[in-house]
Amino acid sequence: MISPSLTFEDQATACLKAAELHRATLLKFARGISGGDDEAGRELFQEAVLRAHETIQAHGFYGEGYQFYIWRVIKNLRQEQKQAAKRLKPLRASEMELEEEHVIDYDSRAHLADQINYELSERCTPADVALFQLHVNGQSYRDIEQLTGKNYRTVGHKIRQIKTMLQGLFTASYEGLQ
Repeated sequence: MISPSLTFEDQATACLKAAELHRATLLKFARGISGGDDEAGRELFQEAVLRAHETIQAHGFYGEGYQFYIWRVIKNLRQEQKQAAKRLKPLRASEMELEEEHVIDYDSRAHLADQINYELSERCTPADVALFQLHVNGQSYRDIEQLTGKNYRTVGHKIRQIKTMLQGLFTASYEGLQ
């Protein structure tokens, strides 16, 4: 277990040191899940180390080891890349027409995001807000469990609770944007 007396900055620095120490192993894994492409593997490794560093710097680290955490980040990033590639498939003309009908302008999104952040800060504890922000930023329940030290089921329950609360507050606003 990582010492709780370390600051988030110290934990993030320790993560960078662990990434350098285990570079060969992590690069080999990144290359492997990138189909053996050296350049893609290096980019995946670098992006994972950067994401791990930024996350730990912002939220701290409460897991067992940085090497395993970076390994999971590499795995999650590759999964995100695959999903993004699927979403970027060419659109047919009929799909393009449908998408144009559901365009939400940037100001409406920004206003809704501000309202959501305000309601979260007013109705939830700072710990719950941080937990939900991790979820919104793409962290899995297991990653949030590791980062926060909360039980997996507690993480899922809190996220569902917050989603239900927000859905009740913003259903009418959201329907107006669609």
